[in-house]
Amino acid sequence: MFLGKNYIPFFSSLRNLYIKCRISHYLPYTLLIAALISGIFTYFGIKKQSIINHGSPVNLTLLYVPLSLLFLLFIVIAKRLISVWMDRKKGLSGSKLHSQTLTLFAFASIVPGLLVAIFASLFFNLGVQAWFGEPVKNALKESSEVINAYVAEHERNLGLEAEQVAQFLKPKLDLLKNDRDALDAELTELENKLSFSECLVLTKNERILGKSQLTFALELGLITKEDFKRAKTHGWTTRADKDRLRALVLLDGDEDIYLFMGRVVDKKISMHVQQNAEAVSLYNELEQERSSFEINFVILFVVLTLLLLCAAMWIGLGIANRMIRPIGNLIDAAQTVSSGDLNIQVKAEHFNNELDVLVNSFNIMVSQLKRQQQELIVSQRQAAWSDIARKIAHEI
Repeated sequence: MFLGKNYIPFFSSLRNLYIKCRISHYLPYTLLIAALISGIFTYFGIKKQSIINHGSPVNLTLLYVPLSLLFLLFIVIAKRLISVWMDRKKGLSGSKLHSQTLTLFAFASIVPGLLVAIFASLFFNLGVQAWFGEPVKNALKESSEVINAYVAEHERNLGLEAEQVAQFLKPKLDLLKNDRDALDAELTELENKLSFSECLVLTKNERILGKSQLTFALELGLITKEDFKRAKTHGWTTRADKDRLRALVLLDGDEDIYLFMGRVVDKKISMHVQQNAEAVSLYNELEQERSSFEINFVILFVVLTLLLLCAAMWIGLGIANRMIRPIGNLIDAAQTVSSGDLNIQVKAEHFNNELDVLVNSFNIMVSQLKRQQQELIVSQRQAAWSDIARKIAHEI
């Protein structure tokens, strides 16, 4: 019982040391995998957010997680590099070769990564300039001008037709304005004949004097005071809504009586007009946020590039350590052999390459030297005993 209580802290310390070693061994790989995964999710998150926000600046808080993991990974790599540098300062076996190998791996990973980052940024900048270049601007501008001219032409034609209808109704207005049924029938006939979607006669105070059969009083809410003002000043005015063209014509200036007419626009034309307006609006928003868009891309690309560079550097560190460790062991063993100790063997780590051959050859050489040394010692002893026996025989 006494021994058990004393050994519990000892085994607990061993367990903590074992866990600490395992954590320190797997921590860099865990950070690396987590950083790469977070970088990928951050890329798709920023891409999705930019699409939802239609090109507005994205929330860069999405980069906090990969940047934090990247910072921790930098600390781990810096710690390993400092350890290699301290080993070289101490003059440990293989430390110079180790540092040279790490330098080579660092250049082999950093230089291509930087070149790729520079050229990718240049190509991205050229691509953005192409997106917002004069040809694209001119194409959007011309398409918008064509659509606006098309709509304006239809508005003008509607206004002329409404003016003709007004000229037709003016001689009858004194009779029709007091006969609601007759005015409604006249407007319904004109609506069917000229393919209008709505047709009504009203005053400036929005009192309806007559309307066609398919016209609803709700349409009055679409007429503004500015429309009445322009119609009275210019004789008529037109306006394009979502899917309709409307005209307001002055019938009687003394009593402020107006003719309100509308026509449905073809759905395909209306859809193209709306799509063009949305495209131009989105393009203008993107152009205004162009600098923010470029900055977001550069930041994201730099983070991903640094993650890949850290991955390459850590892999390089692992390869260098795996290559240099047996070479350092061979150097230590060679120094031990040079001091006269032949009771040493270098442990083979089973790399399945020439390093295994080198280690095995060294061990065989040391074994042969040891056997030859033992044979030489035996021969020397035999020679010494033979010499002693010869001297004794000579004395006798």
